[in-house]
Amino acid sequence: MLLKGVPTHFNAPTGEPIAIANVIYLFGDHIQAGRRAGLTLLELREQLVDAEWVEENRRLFGEARLASHVGHPVSFAMVWAGPAASSLDPVNAGKQGESSTRR
Repeated sequence: MLLKGVPTHFNAPTGEPIAIANVIYLFGDHIQAGRRAGLTLLELREQLVDAEWVEENRRLFGEARLASHVGHPVSFAMVWAGPAASSLDPVNAGKQGESSTRR
């Protein structure tokens, strides 16, 4: 939002000013929070601004000033699993019950 110059301040229907908080969280912050919640990170994907992204934004939105951001991170996605979902992990499938069934 900040790179595109989208306003982050609005007025509520009551006239009260509202601002979207712009907060930077590092990947480590996300991972620590997930681990504290008992989650396991299964997948992480990142996207950088590249020439194709810049051209698409220029074509769709008339944004000509984004070229200086080539190589900068623009988005990411994480896939997390909770403790019950660990049985869906093909690498560890069946390992939880192995020790309890062996004699």
